[in-house]
This record gives sequence, C-alpha cells and structure tokens, in this order.
Amino acid sequence: MSHDTMNTNSEISNPDTTTELKHDGTLFDLDGVPNFRDAGENKVTKDGRRLKPRVVFRSATTDEASEDDVRYITEELGIRTIIDLRSRGEGIHRAQHALEGSPTLADRYKLSEMARPAGENRVTFKIDFMLTLRRYIWSSLDFVTKVLFIILTIFFQHNTARRLVVSRSFLSRSGLYGMNRAILTNCGKDIQRIFTILADKSSYPVLIHCTAGKDRTGLTVALLQMLAGVESDQIIRDYARSKEGLKSQMGRLVEGVGQHGLSDDFAGCPPEVMEKTLLFIKEEYGSIEQYLESVGVERDVQERVRTNLLLQE
Repeated sequence: MSHDTMNTNSEISNPDTTTELKHDGTLFDLDGVPNFRDAGENKVTKDGRRLKPRVVFRSATTDEASEDDVRYITEELGIRTIIDLRSRGEGIHRAQHALEGSPTLADRYKLSEMARPAGENRVTFKIDFMLTLRRYIWSSLDFVTKVLFIILTIFFQHNTARRLVVSRSFLSRSGLYGMNRAILTNCGKDIQRIFTILADKSSYPVLIHCTAGKDRTGLTVALLQMLAGVESDQIIRDYARSKEGLKSQMGRLVEGVGQHGLSDDFAGCPPEVMEKTLLFIKEEYGSIEQYLESVGVERDVQERVRTNLLLQE
C-alpha cells in the first residue's frame, strides 16, 4: 500500500487548517480499513460555507488495520479521538496479524468510558447504540415471543433465538429506515455524549466508525453534517457512497446480516433510507437544532461543534 499524503504534523492539532489531503478520490486506499473517507471533504453548506477537511473521518471496523494503516492513521492523519459505535460483542475476532503481536489501533488509543483523561493524546470512546436498541426491541416483543426466546436460550439455541427476535421485531418490518428512527428516538443519551465529545476542540481530528461504517456511522455523520448546514443531497450522496467503500466486503456483510435474521437489504445503503431519515427529523422535530436539544445537546454545545466543523470565513 502507498499513501500519497502530506506530512503536516504541525497542523494536525489545529482543526482550522485548510490543507487538503492528497488521496484517490473520496475513498482512502488502506490495507485493512474499508470505507475510510473524510466526512468533510468537498461539503458545502446552504449558505455557501465549506466544511473543514481533515477533522472528521469515517470508516468501517479498524480491527484488521495493517501496520502501515496504524502508522498512517496515528501519524500522518494525526487522529486523536476514535468514536467506536460497535457493541461489546462486535470486534472480538481480530485479524491474525494482531494476535501475532503487530501493533493495532487499540494499542495506540486509551479506552475511556467518560471524559478524556488529562494528558492523553489518543483516546477511544465506546458508544453502544445497540445496547439501548436491544432493550427497546425486547420491550416491544409480545409475550409468546419472549417465552420462545427464553426456551431457545436455555437449550443453547442462541442463533435461532436471535433470529426469532429479529424476525418479529420492527427491524423486519421497517428495515434500515426503521433502525435509524429507533436510534434517533431511543439513543438520545448516546447522541448527547457524541456531541459533547465533538464540542471539545482538542478531540480533533476524529475517526467515527462501527462495523461496516454505513448505518450507525452514517447516521452520526449525517447529524453532524446537518448541524453544519450541509445540503440534504450531499448528505444523502455521502451516505450512499458506502456502497462503493464496501464493495469488497459485500459477501461478508450479506452473510453477517443473514446470521442475525435480517434481510439482505441491511447489507446495503440505499439513498432513500437517508432521504426518509432527514425528512423524519424535519417533520418530527422541526430542525436538527431542535432534535439535538430534545436529546440534551444544548445550543451552546451545538454551536461549538458547528464551529469545529466549519472553515472560518
């Protein structure tokens, strides 16, 4: 792998830099981190302002990052904060090179449950949307389904039990859009925490990722882009671009969603999913600012995040 980049370490801690990265189109060519891209690159707001490049990156899982990838992310890009949106059970299967002692991103970033530890240059925050969603799904199930789930679990039929729950939940009826709505309406504390982290200028540059980097990551990045004032069509295109970023992973994605009892549609990122999600926020809350306020993100925090994202005029 060859990374065509600028070595501008003096600018890394300054999110106001306008220096653009040199890379191949919108997707970075990393060995083991699919769907890696700059979430602010070439994004223009409704009033003509531009998002800063090099401050917010997005990707799929970083567990299989090569040694070159680790060096590139930590040294060339200078990423200071990783926001990992995966649940506890995800990411436990590391690549063989990680098990054999090669450096991993987990080795370079201190895991923090709450605030950034004083003096820590690199920190990972774990934010688990799925923990909240699992509770919501369970509360919405009928009595018979809950009993069947318990019986299957007692007899160690865990995969069958999981597929049963998913098949009888809102996920099977509402798809990816339904999942986005559920996250927006049930995971307010998680979203508040993300925006609190991103209100701190010292957090940047930031990498936001989940397993595929398209659903939880896609929604989180869309909220940031909305707050910055990016046009809806740009947000939708950025969401749908994960189809290209995950081309090499599609077989694994389809297999993975099938194991959870989900349809193949969950392996995709159709533009209409994000289009409906943006419309839901507007119709249900009036604006992104009002939505964020409803989940505890105060206006002064919103303004600090917005300032961190936008180039200064």
